[in-house]
Amino acid sequence: INAEYMGEIKKQITMQRPATAKSSSPIPRCKCLAMFQIGTFEHIPLKLIDYNVRIYGTVAEVEVTQTYQNTSRAKIETDFLFPMSPDASFSGFEVHLLNEVIKGQVKPKQTALTEYEEAKQDGKTAALAHNEEASDIMRIRIGNIPGNTEVKVIIRYVEMVEQEWDKYYRFVINSTLTPRYFSRAHPNEKGHKITTTNNLDAYKWRIKVELNSSREILFANSLNHNVNTTKLDEGHRMVIELASQNEAPNKNFVLRYFHAAINEPVVQLTEYELGGVKRHAAMVTFMPELLQGGDILQAEDSKQQVDTTAVKEPAKAVGAKRLPPPKYERDFLDNKGEFIFLIDRSGSMNGPRMAKAKEALIYFLKSLPDDSYFDIVSFGSSFQTYAKGGSKKTMNKNINEAVEYVKGFEANMGGTEILPPLLEILINRQKKGNYPRYIYLLTDGDVRNVNQIVNMVECNRGGARIHTLGIGSGASQELVKEVARAGNGTPEFVTDSDDVASKIISLLTSSFVPIIDGIKTDFDKSIVEFATPEPGTQRYVSLSEL
Repeated sequence: INAEYMGEIKKQITMQRPATAKSSSPIPRCKCLAMFQIGTFEHIPLKLIDYNVRIYGTVAEVEVTQTYQNTSRAKIETDFLFPMSPDASFSGFEVHLLNEVIKGQVKPKQTALTEYEEAKQDGKTAALAHNEEASDIMRIRIGNIPGNTEVKVIIRYVEMVEQEWDKYYRFVINSTLTPRYFSRAHPNEKGHKITTTNNLDAYKWRIKVELNSSREILFANSLNHNVNTTKLDEGHRMVIELASQNEAPNKNFVLRYFHAAINEPVVQLTEYELGGVKRHAAMVTFMPELLQGGDILQAEDSKQQVDTTAVKEPAKAVGAKRLPPPKYERDFLDNKGEFIFLIDRSGSMNGPRMAKAKEALIYFLKSLPDDSYFDIVSFGSSFQTYAKGGSKKTMNKNINEAVEYVKGFEANMGGTEILPPLLEILINRQKKGNYPRYIYLLTDGDVRNVNQIVNMVECNRGGARIHTLGIGSGASQELVKEVARAGNGTPEFVTDSDDVASKIISLLTSSFVPIIDGIKTDFDKSIVEFATPEPGTQRYVSLSEL
């Protein structure tokens, strides 16, 4: 897969153009995207962000054009960051300046940094793009921007679109970043604070998404924005654009869509060149269908039958006569488990995020099945548990008391130390007999030590499954997604405008989805140079672990 192949390359790009720069220093911390002058932190007006997206099947090619204006007379060096999915492969970088186009080249990180600094010292206009410490943040520096000059920065990347159950594909453009907290586990770690601005009125964004499918596209709609949709080529192509061209990026753009026969495998073939030789790559994607026959979901390998409830949603498809696929929800009230909720009460959760987290947690508590156990662990610089003598039974009295307890939560516990409470739960806390353990992490992901957290989860999760709920538009995609993957769970995100109920039902339902293991991949090794993921290296949860 081209995206996978490109992901193996160090995502560092350097480029040069004749022209001088100042020194670099840490940049300040605020709330939304912006470009700043290094040294003085003077705000360089961002005029427009333009997203041009082409989705082919399950692969999205994204081009982001950001237009800035240096209104000063002096040459300056700038620094800015923007959010990207941690699964994205950075594929292109250009700077348009004074009727010239400076194109990037992929180079090792240290080589790129050295060439950038040398170009600045030689009085040239130079640019450098690389991932921040967190893989979901791209940082771009431009040195020696001439005065009274407009700058256009074009970034291109490729990513896989996400799946929602067996019904939809989902494509997301994040609008904001969350400043990241340095854990006590890495007190000497150095890095740049995230540079943002609160002035959303200073710039607008435009979004155009073109869907392309070998099958008829039946449904496409944005969850958070009003869009105009045009159906072309007998439904095999659809163009979705923001209805307003003067909209501020104050919430994430989320697009849901599905096409005909969505549960049948799709093969995509691409051609690329490596070392002067043309090569081909093929990708097979599919959404396993939750069978409807008699409202029974059959997991063949495990020979377990699971009751399901099919709920139809109202049709919203543009130009489509069919209803969206039925919504399968596991009847989790017939199951049991130990449910432990880990809720972030650090300072970064203050305001709407804390309110959203409390709303989500209360909905969780009121939706728990009978004959189960639960506990609440809130954390910041330290952590505290609700059930002092161990998890409590899910009887009405205990649930009501827990709801009142949660209502008093405030974001007043300092920094974001996720590791200590996770270690306490996974290593020191005994499981409740035969009750499967489910852990739900509710956080904005305001941390820098993501790798350490993910590694700890991979090594110590035991039989527990860890699901994650990212709170707020700027929640760290890297933390939320990677912890869920390491914990064989499901990641979800809740923004300020999202409906909490549907997200909670989705996560609770995910806890009881049948587990499939023993997956085998067969292919002709004589014609395949390599495959990713490599067959045999993928580990799935087995039924014996639960």
